[in-house]
Amino acid sequence: MTTPDSSAPDAPEKTVILGVGASVAAFKAIEVLRNLIAAGVDVWVCPTVDSLNFVGKATWESLSNHPIHTNVFQTPDFITHITLARQTDLFLTVGASADLMARFRVGMADEFLTLVALAVNCPRLIAPSMHPTMWENPATQENAAVLRDWGWHFIGPGTGKLADNTYGMGRLSEPEVICDEVLTQLGVSVPGSNN
Repeated sequence: MTTPDSSAPDAPEKTVILGVGASVAAFKAIEVLRNLIAAGVDVWVCPTVDSLNFVGKATWESLSNHPIHTNVFQTPDFITHITLARQTDLFLTVGASADLMARFRVGMADEFLTLVALAVNCPRLIAPSMHPTMWENPATQENAAVLRDWGWHFIGPGTGKLADNTYGMGRLSEPEVICDEVLTQLGVSVPGSNN
């Protein structure tokens, strides 16, 4: 496995892990990836297995120029998740479903993304996306509260039209909003701003 190398002379200034959840809005993570790369960030995509039903592995590998792992037993070594976690500056999850938030909350390590989530020691940002009835469920609200208490920073969800043509809270924040927050957290100038 090729891992980030901060000693390389042409290495990007910052490294981000982009987790992608199994949400119908997962396709918007493509724009997040492109915008972060355009800002000079090295992005490693860690999709959940189920998210690959929305955006495939080949797309992520092609756009990120990095291998995609979903199962630790299919990686070149058994500590790939630790190596990657040690070398990242920020952990971002886009399209986090109620299920993924629950798995983060209870510390499940059932696939590559959740293993990395347990191993990172850096800021954690999460952009949820789900139907309003799921977002408003007491279990989801409790999971969100616990994650916030642990220092996870939530970006959204927003209110708007959803995949089933209903309207409510649960919509994924716009990619530009997500990227701006990531770049702010990293201390990287937002492209087009006066920073």
